[in-house]
Amino acid sequence: GAVEIAENDAHTSLVEINSETDFAAKDSQFKDFVTEVANYLSNNPVINISDLSSKFEEKRQSLIQSIGENIQLRRLVTLEVPSNGCIGSYLHSDGRLAAIVSIDTDNKELAKDLAMHVSATNPSCLRSEDIDPELLERERSIFLAQAKDSGKDVSIMEKIVEGKVKRFLSEVTLLSQVFVKDPDKSIEELLNDNNASIISFARFKVGEGIEVEVKDFAAEVAEQLQQ
Repeated sequence: GAVEIAENDAHTSLVEINSETDFAAKDSQFKDFVTEVANYLSNNPVINISDLSSKFEEKRQSLIQSIGENIQLRRLVTLEVPSNGCIGSYLHSDGRLAAIVSIDTDNKELAKDLAMHVSATNPSCLRSEDIDPELLERERSIFLAQAKDSGKDVSIMEKIVEGKVKRFLSEVTLLSQVFVKDPDKSIEELLNDNNASIISFARFKVGEGIEVEVKDFAAEVAEQLQQ
């Protein structure tokens, strides 16, 4: 598969188009299809992946027939260029990882650095209060199980768990993360230095999350067989 960025003065889109194998992703017809989708997105501020899919359904079916593999328009994020702000983008050289970041200041270099940082670190959220409660609870239960295995008394265990939760949050929260280009500075400090704020961000890596879906499907089948 591939990820692609489409930009114009009003919006920037990030799209993931999947193939079943890397071999198909290197096919010139697949690459042409990705380019065509990106060109369309550059000129049309599409927000929903279903709208994009219906627009390209005929061409997608034709490509499937030609390549002999399933091709899927999987994900799409479109950010509006903020007034007085800008959007930075980063596309990794292999075409399989990309990120876009919108900020409230017209500082293209900063926005691009932030997009590169997001690509490298894969933050879960902008600030700690935005984190998915399920993700936090899952991590907390792992830390709790580890603490119980240590055999320490309850009050010490609680402090250990809270310390690990705090550290986890600082690692996955974009504003708390250490800037990849300057380890002495957090992203929040970088933004303060530039009198800027992040409005939103998105990061796509080809195929992420699909493995989980496959496992869940296998588990469902196993459960049905047991009934």
